[in-house]
Amino acid sequence: MIKLITGAWQKIIFVNYIVDPSLLEPMIPRGTTLSFYKNKCFVTLAGFVFSDIKVLGLPVPFHQAVPEINLRFYVTADPGDETQKGVVFVRETISRGLMAWMANTFYKENYVVKPVKYEWKFNDENEKIKYTWRHRSSNELMVKTVRRSPRPVSAGTQEDFILHNFHGYSGKPDAPTLRYRVTHPLWLVRRIVGHAVDVNFKKAFGERFAFLSRQKPCSIYVTDGSPISISRPEPLLGGEQSAGSISGMKNVSGGHHQ
Repeated sequence: MIKLITGAWQKIIFVNYIVDPSLLEPMIPRGTTLSFYKNKCFVTLAGFVFSDIKVLGLPVPFHQAVPEINLRFYVTADPGDETQKGVVFVRETISRGLMAWMANTFYKENYVVKPVKYEWKFNDENEKIKYTWRHRSSNELMVKTVRRSPRPVSAGTQEDFILHNFHGYSGKPDAPTLRYRVTHPLWLVRRIVGHAVDVNFKKAFGERFAFLSRQKPCSIYVTDGSPISISRPEPLLGGEQSAGSISGMKNVSGGHHQ
């Protein structure tokens, strides 16, 4: 796959919820199946900053520190091959129209353009990472972490299942599916000592996900992130015919004004 977009994903927060698989059935891309961890189905609310963005090696003006919020779930194009596991985005919120247009046009994603801000505050011991955004209401995602000694993620754990997905899939059960490769090293995770999730899921992601506003996350993970690259999207072989299915303190801040 040809590398199209490069940059870095920084200060990534993953807030994870266990859901009924039938909730996601209408959104599973053709040619893929849901992925499960220990027979549990997950959706993840993620917040991060996409920095140093380049397209075909050329910097994108005014896109050098762009915060993003998304809701995702997990699928595979081959249940017997973990390397085919990846993510499907329910909706991505970003404050820059050019990136939203590119993603929606070429990757067939579901970006919306709304004000998104971020704030990082840190001292020698701890760091607070906060994302705020508006989608017909105010939303906040915040964690406080221990800065020292981030640890590696063990293979086969829930952390590994959530963090390490190297494909994106876009499409619907009744439409062709695109697949693209996301390349990055394995991430280290930080210990969390506090968090706050104040999100109106109904307004931000639709009626189908409204119940998540009342549901406690099953886990939260934080990583400092890394450089990444995203390939050009390509049609998923078999995604044209087979339907998707269910199966087995210093301060750094920014936002839409950047």
